[in-house]
Amino acid sequence: MANRKKMIEEIMATFHAMRNKMHVTLMQSGHRDSITHSQLFVLAIIEKCHDIGIKEISKKLNISSSAATQLVDGLVENGYVVRKADAADRRALQLELSAKGRTHVAELKNKRLEMVTALFDALSDQELETYLRLHKKILSKNDL
Repeated sequence: MANRKKMIEEIMATFHAMRNKMHVTLMQSGHRDSITHSQLFVLAIIEKCHDIGIKEISKKLNISSSAATQLVDGLVENGYVVRKADAADRRALQLELSAKGRTHVAELKNKRLEMVTALFDALSDQELETYLRLHKKILSKNDL
């Protein structure tokens, strides 16, 4: 049992190391207009949840509405996000990615895919298939 716990701790450490490696590579490649890590999360949320408002972003990030507003303001100022009136409620504003924002998110996704592909180059096709099967098995058995 102690050996199993030690292996799980090692797996956790390797996940963390992979994440850090990717994060460092992304930071070294530089973000245009100095987008912060938190703003990248906001861009991802807006891309996934079309026409979302500040309140929903603050709930998803577990931050105050004023903090979410500050993050969005920077993205609007740099041209990544646009505010538009909500057709159902004129008082509410909805957020959507601008063309620049969509391009930036697509570039980040491509960069992330390139990085993960490079990480998995260490595995043969058969090993990658086994890894994927095991990963899916783990995810299917847990309700985290």
